[in-house]
Amino acid sequence: MSGSILFLRLSCSFVLVLFFGLIMFPVVASFLPELGLFKPFIDNGISNICHQDSQKLIEFGQYSTMVCARCFGIYLGGAASLVLVFISCFSDVPRLKLLAGTSFILLSDVLLVNIGVYNYSKTFAFITGFLLGSVGFLYFYIPLEKFIIEKIGNQF
Repeated sequence: MSGSILFLRLSCSFVLVLFFGLIMFPVVASFLPELGLFKPFIDNGISNICHQDSQKLIEFGQYSTMVCARCFGIYLGGAASLVLVFISCFSDVPRLKLLAGTSFILLSDVLLVNIGVYNYSKTFAFITGFLLGSVGFLYFYIPLEKFIIEKIGNQF
């Protein structure tokens, strides 16, 4: 890999890490009482993304996540994929069938819980969120990185 391509790849990853850090802040803040000062701002911002139903939050002792189990899974799945991209385990875009499959599983869970077929499970919600978050992240990040390297890499 040439120096300019490596630089572009690292630059793209750095910007993504910053962006992802902003998204992951509520997850991290859930476990750091020192950040309690920011809780009202975080709650207000997250309420546009997650319903934050107290019955669906994951609890760890006296702490609980600021997002529901499914959103927490999506965030952690994306973070796991980011780590795998950094160590170059993935370089190809997952097949669209994989993204559609994980989306179908997640949406089926939501639908079946909402129509009363079975009760909400934090574990299953977390797992379906994790699957969609990890595949979805790869589906959007890898083409973006390739596009940037292709378009900007030609200028170096």
